[in-house]
Amino acid sequence: MTEPSPDHGPAARAATRAASNTVLRGAGELLGKFASLALVAVLAREEGAQGLGIFFFALAWSELTITPVAMGFDHYFVRRVAGDKDALERLFANVIALKLARAVPVVLFSWLLVFIFVSDPTTRTAIFVFTAALLLETLAMTVTAVFDAFERAGLVAGTLLTQRFLAAVLG
Repeated sequence: MTEPSPDHGPAARAATRAASNTVLRGAGELLGKFASLALVAVLAREEGAQGLGIFFFALAWSELTITPVAMGFDHYFVRRVAGDKDALERLFANVIALKLARAVPVVLFSWLLVFIFVSDPTTRTAIFVFTAALLLETLAMTVTAVFDAFERAGLVAGTLLTQRFLAAVLG
């Protein structure tokens, strides 16, 4: 008696694609987290408690500033482009423009608050740099959303690894 051949239909191909995308994305995320951990360890050793405090305060402030800029756009974009590949041309520039339109007042207000409430120039500079970097990251996440929509997790993993390792190396 012969065994039935494995199903190589569309469902099996989709499952294989999903599994490989999950593994690639997970590996990229995990390696990226280790690079971030290495950055924090080196920063703590080189800059001490005060430098580490400035780093995390600036990071937290910047995260709070940029969060409303990115809310929901990329998830919507992935769903639309995954369902209709032709939507990419129409939506990509719109998503970037909407993020930038939200970013201008939010970032300006945040930086005004920094000038009012933060007196240390090192902390101010760190906040400005982190905010600009996170704004660029949220714009880059729109590109990553294109990779997600086309099920190209290898490109997402490569992007994450490059970003995290550069951040760790450049500090």
